[in-house]
Amino acid sequence: MFKERLSCIPRHEQSLLEALQQIAREDPSASITVIARSPEAARVHARTLRHGTAARLALDGAFEFRPGLTITCVPEVKGLEFDYVIVPDANASAYPALEEARRALYVAVTRATHRLVLATSGSWSPLLHGRDANRPCPPAPGGWPPDPPPLR
Repeated sequence: MFKERLSCIPRHEQSLLEALQQIAREDPSASITVIARSPEAARVHARTLRHGTAARLALDGAFEFRPGLTITCVPEVKGLEFDYVIVPDANASAYPALEEARRALYVAVTRATHRLVLATSGSWSPLLHGRDANRPCPPAPGGWPPDPPPLR
């Protein structure tokens, strides 16, 4: 049944879902948070990821602060920390080379206490220093998730 539900999810979301499931298996007591750029993007990710895992959508301050997967957005997380953070839309359209986008990306990437994962289905944000925007990240030692590129 899980494979059937997974087949309707876009390929980049399947990779994200598989990574989330791997983290949950390895550290069942972890708080795993997907931080999208906007509330609308968080809602889209929540709808998609709910096809393969239990996910809570936390908007308007509705955080439960318990183990498991939470999906939220940058405006909601300032001042909060989570064990694992995944930024699923670290791309040029979500984070263009603008000061506001730089501040938003900074907020998103500084919420992780254990591990940060950056992902994109398109070109990397120009705010990510040293990245060839058309080249995927190489796999990290030991496999997925890839080590994030350094920030400017």
